[in-house]
Amino acid sequence: MIKVSIVAREKVGGVEYHRLEIPFVNMVNDYDVSFTNLVSGLEFKPDLVIANRTISLYGFDSCLKEIEYLKTNNIPYILDLDDYWVLGKDHILHQRYKDLRMAEQILASIINASCVWVTNEVLADKVKQHNSNVIIVPNAIDFNQPQFKLNRKTSGPINVGWSGSTTHVKDVEILEQSFKQLHRDKSLMKRYKVLMAGWHHEVNEMLLMEKSFTGNYKATPGYYERIPAVDVYNYANHYNHFDIALCPLVDNTFNNCKSFLKALEAGAKGCAVIASNVHPYNDLLVHGQTA
Repeated sequence: MIKVSIVAREKVGGVEYHRLEIPFVNMVNDYDVSFTNLVSGLEFKPDLVIANRTISLYGFDSCLKEIEYLKTNNIPYILDLDDYWVLGKDHILHQRYKDLRMAEQILASIINASCVWVTNEVLADKVKQHNSNVIIVPNAIDFNQPQFKLNRKTSGPINVGWSGSTTHVKDVEILEQSFKQLHRDKSLMKRYKVLMAGWHHEVNEMLLMEKSFTGNYKATPGYYERIPAVDVYNYANHYNHFDIALCPLVDNTFNNCKSFLKALEAGAKGCAVIASNVHPYNDLLVHGQTA
């Protein structure tokens, strides 16, 4: 049986959950799958290694050492990539990525990979400039996971919701004017509620997003609600409370390389979707047909 080692953090994030953990847990009868945080620390030699974004979790120098270790031992690796590796200066993680040399780590991992998996053609074109062996592996939903069972909990007013993290401050900001109009419209009183899911604590970015969802705090009490953040095994339950899911994205290179996972999740949970007319959503959602 082929030995496959997955490089992943002990506490996986959403990307690793969808693109590494769930797919390969479902393949344990076909492959000898193991998870590790460092390939060079294994007591056995895997036949194949798969990692997301970078081949090492421990910084730039470790990344180069892992690449050399894999080359020396003739171990092929697949790099799974779900985002563009160059962050704009207005991205919340820009400085952190710069300090950690993340773009350099990811690029080195791309160049030396036997194959690179990506989520869409836009990102594939970026990767092909550095590695010609690129395969598009779209995101998908595993309906056997409890959180993706249909369990609608909405009634009464229409719940308009968004679920995400602080990396989407600029994306959410484009909704502020629309929410100002919504919260000022007296004819809609008692007919809607705005839900912001993923709230964890009052950091500046969370408050900025709340400002957008409340139309600069114009929302009448009871018309806006925070839903606390949960782990990757339960976050899709946020959609149980939504009638309409919002998927705002600023039109830029970084966002154009993203996948349409949010819209996919919302649809899987029975929500209507309102998304920005930009890639990746305008490939999935065609007005009058699928949206």
